[in-house]
Amino acid sequence: MSRSKDPNPDSNAPALTVGKPQIAYPCDWPYTVIGEDAARIEEGIHATVGDAAVRVRRRRSSRTGRFCSYHATVRVADERQRDEIFQRLQAIASVKVVL
Repeated sequence: MSRSKDPNPDSNAPALTVGKPQIAYPCDWPYTVIGEDAARIEEGIHATVGDAAVRVRRRRSSRTGRFCSYHATVRVADERQRDEIFQRLQAIASVKVVL
């Protein structure tokens, strides 16, 4: 006699829903900026966020010193501003990655 296995062994577990996270604005939003020219990156972060409240910390350099990363926390008013800052950070010439 063969038993059939339950295809969903955790059927009593709550269902997970995937969707857009609920973010309460205004809030402090963290960005990690990675690139090649530390001075240009830091200057670019400050120029990008303008009047928004920002805290910038240099995080690390690569083993060879070619790349560096910065952690920038910016007070954003809404999703539009958050996305706009992200896109502007990506546009800085010496930036390779924004997270």
